[in-house]
Amino acid sequence: MGIPAKKLIIGAAFYGRLYNNVENLNDGLYQPGTFAGTVTYKNFATQLSADSGWVYHWDDIAKAPYSYNLKKKSFITYDDKHSVELKTKYAIDKHLGGIMFWQLNQDTNKDGLLSTMDMVKKLIHRP
Repeated sequence: MGIPAKKLIIGAAFYGRLYNNVENLNDGLYQPGTFAGTVTYKNFATQLSADSGWVYHWDDIAKAPYSYNLKKKSFITYDDKHSVELKTKYAIDKHLGGIMFWQLNQDTNKDGLLSTMDMVKKLIHRP
């Protein structure tokens, strides 16, 4: 469309968007639901645990994870380390302007999504 690649920025979410009343078709993927709020990345381990009914899935088209809770009929879409790694590599490989995120205080204090971005950048841009 004529926009220079250097002016394009990819976004990464340090949170997930949660939906309720999602039927179990395709594990909730591409199904309608009612927006119920967000869950911060730093709280994923406790709020989206397998013990509480959440099942992790990967959307190979979007190259992003999502989880579905059959008992609650809840669906959440989000970024994780793998999707952030892929987004960061894509931004570098395509010579885009970069990758941005929202919002830093929602990441873990160490070994989180920002650390993943930094690791990818350092691995690809070795002197």
